[in-house]
Amino acid sequence: MVDNAEITVSGKDDIRIKDYLGYIQDDIDLSSLMGLWNFAGSVRDESGNQLNEENAYNNFAIKDGLTYPAQTSSSRVLGKRSMQFNSGTSSSNTGRFLKIPDKKVKTSTGADSTTSITDLSQDFTLAFYVKFGTLNGTSTSDPVNGVLFDKYDDSTNKGIIIYTQTPQGSASTVRNLKIRIGNGTTNTIYTHTMTSTDWNNLDKHICVTRANDVLKVYVENTEVISQTFTGDVTSTADIYIGKEYSETASALV
Repeated sequence: MVDNAEITVSGKDDIRIKDYLGYIQDDIDLSSLMGLWNFAGSVRDESGNQLNEENAYNNFAIKDGLTYPAQTSSSRVLGKRSMQFNSGTSSSNTGRFLKIPDKKVKTSTGADSTTSITDLSQDFTLAFYVKFGTLNGTSTSDPVNGVLFDKYDDSTNKGIIIYTQTPQGSASTVRNLKIRIGNGTTNTIYTHTMTSTDWNNLDKHICVTRANDVLKVYVENTEVISQTFTGDVTSTADIYIGKEYSETASALV
């Protein structure tokens, strides 16, 4: 995989033809990397596992809430754009979304195994740099959810979904961060209380990690949830970013 770089040098620097330009970066172990979506002008997976959005090769214009905000000093992570969601006022997130089909690890013969590349059976980390749009109005009949990441199969109660929620009847100033996780036997929803002021049009770093059966959630590098959760939470559900999909109803929620 080859990356491109655009480098700007100040006119104050003495740059001459045939000067050597070196680029130094810290290397990290990527042997356990499952997926990487930088949203830098493309929705393709840059992990090498080709967990691409179903139309990624044919259509860089992603589906109808996820947008590419202008590159500014406040909307970048390691030089990349943050994901931006439009939340709307309905019971579910409105606008564009990504569907990333579940993909299996290949066997030595090239055939699909029964193991998903997105293996959540042991330790794992899910990290996001995201911006949610302003949430308008108050929900009187249903909670208002802004779905960030969905790989939860509600027909088997297995997997994980990460979302924000304004509970039914609550003012739009309430906007909690919620994580639902299930191992097929036990499924639990963990909540971190937040407000619209914490979210609206602000870049946020969200990290959900499990190590040694302890699930932790971080917002802007601050630990906000720490709970024990055991078992394999790998599901065969497709990944949805920006929407929730119900396997029971076979439809977007």
